[in-house]
Amino acid sequence: MTLFPLAHAIELNNEVSEWQKTPILQSLKRSWSEHQPLQGTIQFDAESDQQGPLTLGLLLERTVMSSAQNRVDSAAKSQRIAVIGDGDFISNAYLGNGANRELGERLLNWLSFDDELITIPPKVAPDIHLALTPNLAILFGFGFLLVIPGALLGSGLWIWHRRRQR
Repeated sequence: MTLFPLAHAIELNNEVSEWQKTPILQSLKRSWSEHQPLQGTIQFDAESDQQGPLTLGLLLERTVMSSAQNRVDSAAKSQRIAVIGDGDFISNAYLGNGANRELGERLLNWLSFDDELITIPPKVAPDIHLALTPNLAILFGFGFLLVIPGALLGSGLWIWHRRRQR
């Protein structure tokens, strides 16, 4: 989940091009692009608004030959472009919202051809700290340091005593 505060849809041109187009961000089907000023009641108008899903992010990639195309050993190079319909999603104000930071980092990794660094991070527990009052900390300390070892020692002695009486 990412947050795009001022997102604009990107229209894909279907004409043949040397660029390979890959849409990476799309809105939901129930969204639309409002083409009128935002005032009063906002609702979908089929005559002027564009129905979703809308493309919000697009990756472009093409292969170009080096300047020495007549040489046999000329190597093909790749160019990459990322087009996002909102430039504010990676600004300081929105960097911590949702997965905006992760998306920005993954886009930079893809643009710099570090494809092996594009990973999905593991989900971490949101709260891993246990806040205890001093009395509860003392109670847990005595429980784990004295009560549980004492119960294990007592059950071991009781089993030893019963086996010895047989």
